[in-house]
Amino acid sequence: AVPISPEERKRLESLEPERKRDPDENFWDPLFWAAVKEDLQSVEWPRPKKVWQTLYISQIAFVVVVVLVLFTDAVFDSAIKSLFLGEPFSITVSKILKIAATSNQGM
Repeated sequence: AVPISPEERKRLESLEPERKRDPDENFWDPLFWAAVKEDLQSVEWPRPKKVWQTLYISQIAFVVVVVLVLFTDAVFDSAIKSLFLGEPFSITVSKILKIAATSNQGM
């Protein structure tokens, strides 16, 4: 969309005829609330089993995505370090989980 000046927008809006509002478009009108009630009653709500099933599947998918991202990151990190720094290629759980090697010496 090409931006237009506010004056041009007002001029174009003045050329268009004013649309009459239906009575059920005003939220203070009882017809509006009757239409809302009718819409809510006509909605086909999902069964609780389907809701829980979808929630369960989405959580499993989230965990799988996180694990795959962490594993892929560890593979590429180790590959780059072995190519450019000459370190041996190795993948460990601590590298996957980004746990820094800590030593208990000096305490």
